[in-house]
Amino acid sequence: MKLNDHLKQLRTSKNLSVYKLARMTDVSENHIRSIEKGNSQPSVFTLEKLLTALGTNLAEFFNEEQSVLYPTEMEQELLLAVRRLDPEQTKALIQLAALMNRDEKNPL
Repeated sequence: MKLNDHLKQLRTSKNLSVYKLARMTDVSENHIRSIEKGNSQPSVFTLEKLLTALGTNLAEFFNEEQSVLYPTEMEQELLLAVRRLDPEQTKALIQLAALMNRDEKNPL
């Protein structure tokens, strides 16, 4: 997928207007529209600003695999919390999540 199409798809999947994205990033609406139409290429700095506001990063954005999922705000919050845990706490959290998931699939 082309950068412009991918960026627009990501923005619309987040239900963000060009106006709101522009306000969040200090990138002009005209520039965002021009990028999405394929009329201009963003600098790396501008693209990083846009992607950060859209909840992703350059590596995820340019990953060609279709299985990439963009985390929700709650998933991002969980990920940040997990990164602050020590390895033992992380293992315990994974075990708890596995138990909760198993209980959902096989209720008593």
